Amino acid sequence: MSDDKKQFYINWPKGAKLTMDERSLEEIRKSLEAQFKQMIYKQPGFQFFHSIGNTNFFQRFKTHEGIDFGVLHVYWEGDWKHRWIKHEDGYPVVAPFGNSIISEEGMHKIYRIHAEKAAIAAQRQNEHRVVQERRLRKLKQQEDIEEEIENKKILLN
Repeated sequence: MSDDKKQFYINWPKGAKLTMDERSLEEIRKSLEAQFKQMIYKQPGFQFFHSIGNTNFFQRFKTHEGIDFGVLHVYWEGDWKHRWIKHEDGYPVVAPFGNSIISEEGMHKIYRIHAEKAAIAAQRQNEHRVVQERRLRKLKQQEDIEEEIENKKILLN
């Protein structure tokens, strides 16, 4: 669009409700779906998305005039599939990585070991800080002693 032309908007009367027939809605949805999938497929790592856990993409399509086409859900289920969801119905709960292969007991063990490792790391960090503070104190004492010796040399001369 050139700079001298203004963008065209239709102002609908207040309270007017825009509707369309089912066939038109489906045609527009197909077009929106194709454009959204093309955008996802063009991503550099698309071929690896499902293997790194990027298996769900949601996009709502709604016009400024208030026509709501719904929410497109593109998801991996052995292959890339899609479905349309009404925004009013809400979004489905999607497990981030599907069903876990680790049992509840196994997860507790992992959490416990992780907490132990974090505590050990914190303790080591604290010990390192104490050692550094001691070194700094000794260095400061040595500087004070050297300064005192330097001051005594000046007095002796």
